[in-house]
Amino acid sequence: EEYEKVINDLVRARAAFENVDSKVFRNIQREVEQQIHNLRTLFRQRLTEFPSSIDDQKLFIRYLHSLDPRADPAWDCIIHQKAALIDVLRSCVVDPKQQLVQPNELKLHIHDQATSLVDQACDVLTTAFPDLWYLIQLYQKKKLYPLSEKSDEIDRTYMHKAPEFLALTKEIIQTFISVVRLNLLNRSALSKSDMVSSQEGDLYSNADETYQRVKSLPHCIQNCRLCVLHLVSLDIPADFKQDLQQLMFDLRLECFKVIMDHACLGKYQ
Repeated sequence: EEYEKVINDLVRARAAFENVDSKVFRNIQREVEQQIHNLRTLFRQRLTEFPSSIDDQKLFIRYLHSLDPRADPAWDCIIHQKAALIDVLRSCVVDPKQQLVQPNELKLHIHDQATSLVDQACDVLTTAFPDLWYLIQLYQKKKLYPLSEKSDEIDRTYMHKAPEFLALTKEIIQTFISVVRLNLLNRSALSKSDMVSSQEGDLYSNADETYQRVKSLPHCIQNCRLCVLHLVSLDIPADFKQDLQQLMFDLRLECFKVIMDHACLGKYQ
């Protein structure tokens, strides 16, 4: 409320002094513009915070639009939140090639790290994506800004940005899928190729690694499943749902293979 009072006073002062040709009034006008600039800088900084709640985003978007109706702070917020979310997701990856040069003890540590990073990716996506998705829906339905006389121009702008919303949503979901695959699926392929190239006597030397995956994969699958169910409940496009469902199928298949590998290792040891 305090911000709203300040904004209203500044906007009224700007309008009052806009057409007044006086040195004193021009000095006052410069002071008003400086205060407006300071507030805009503050509100933009608040919009770049990640994660942030949808209520805070809507509030600062409204403030910024009041200070400058020509700007599009909602679009800026969407782009920034998307970039920040993808950066966090991309940080949740263990380099699978580390397994090929590490002793067994460190490989087990990498498995633990991968499990933790998948949990982190699920948590951040479940927390941040719904608010971003809701903000996108509000933007597309034109509910973030007051109605304008330039409705035709605004309609063209919104129609032009519709494919961009689809693209950024796809990028987020595909990044999440890639993170999970790199941590839980691609790593197993590298381990198997490494195992095949080893000596016959070392064929079952990774029993500890297999046992650890038997313990960790069901946990990861459960977290991924809850995350995917949460995303699907947001009514995302059908193509994205299929990609997520394929991920879950591949995870379950990998879990089955690991359980079978573990059973075989137990038989031959």
